[in-house]
Amino acid sequence: MIKSFILIFGIVFLLSCKKESYECLRNFTEDKVTCEAVYLSDTINGVHINYNLSSLKISEGNYVNGIPNGYFKFYYENGNLMKEGNFDNGRIQGFWKTYYESGNIESEGGYESCNRVGSWKFYFDLPSHQVQFEGDAENDLKTGIWKEYRGNGEVEEEFHCS
Repeated sequence: MIKSFILIFGIVFLLSCKKESYECLRNFTEDKVTCEAVYLSDTINGVHINYNLSSLKISEGNYVNGIPNGYFKFYYENGNLMKEGNFDNGRIQGFWKTYYESGNIESEGGYESCNRVGSWKFYFDLPSHQVQFEGDAENDLKTGIWKEYRGNGEVEEEFHCS
């Protein structure tokens, strides 16, 4: 009788304790992992990785109290990198790069509080990383002189933005 009481008490005690940290490796769809994450008090904290049904990464990045904070990568369904950059307390911040599905670089430049700022470059979908457009931005608007290039690298047009 006493052994039964101790066993029941132990099970109730264990079930009443909230697990403070776990990985969501239990989220399976058709026997495929869909994410890996660490939760503290039901909030994502630390690295979070999402997968598609083919077990290829869709995204990976760091969270603090459920908010994106730090370096992130996002991927196309074929596994190629789509974009990468930083978040600061949930806001796009700092240097970001985007890529074509082919894997070639599409654009690169800076963000401040989710707005494009500073020098930006946009590329043709070519392995040579040939620039198609380049110029400066402020508060998500083009400023100063922007250049458009031909595929051979020659300047096709310059235009002034204010």
